[in-house]
Amino acid sequence: MKKLTIAIDIGDTLLDRSTKNVLMSTGNYTYPLFDGALDALDLLIQQGHTLVIISKIDQGDEEKVISYLVHHEIISYYVRPENLHFCYERDAKGPIAQSLGVDVIVDDRVQVHNAMERFGVNGRILFTEGHDDRQEFELTASVLPAKNWLEVIKHINNLST
Repeated sequence: MKKLTIAIDIGDTLLDRSTKNVLMSTGNYTYPLFDGALDALDLLIQQGHTLVIISKIDQGDEEKVISYLVHHEIISYYVRPENLHFCYERDAKGPIAQSLGVDVIVDDRVQVHNAMERFGVNGRILFTEGHDDRQEFELTASVLPAKNWLEVIKHINNLST
């Protein structure tokens, strides 16, 4: 099994924002993760893969997002602090992924996947759980759709052989 560097988005990929909870703005740490997300991350690190987070956030939200990730032990247990990367525009994810040598990206946005081939990221998993399949961009890149984290694991296992 080949060891991969796997980039993961936060919103609508790890965190289920389809619920009406308020995201971290009041220290609400009950904002749900998608079912199976932590088990999947655990399995990926047990398999020897390197996990990084590349996520678009709003300026000024860094502390709230980091606090949430630390509270849920995503940072430090699953993802090393130095492997946490934020950007303020989705188009910035590609250059970050390229600089980190990312092999696979798991993201819910078509726009992100369309750009990744230019940056050498050939493993592209489009996370679709919780989506109504309405995207603002047409998919032009080859992606592996995943309805849940179990399907993400299956795709990554296939990509690592």
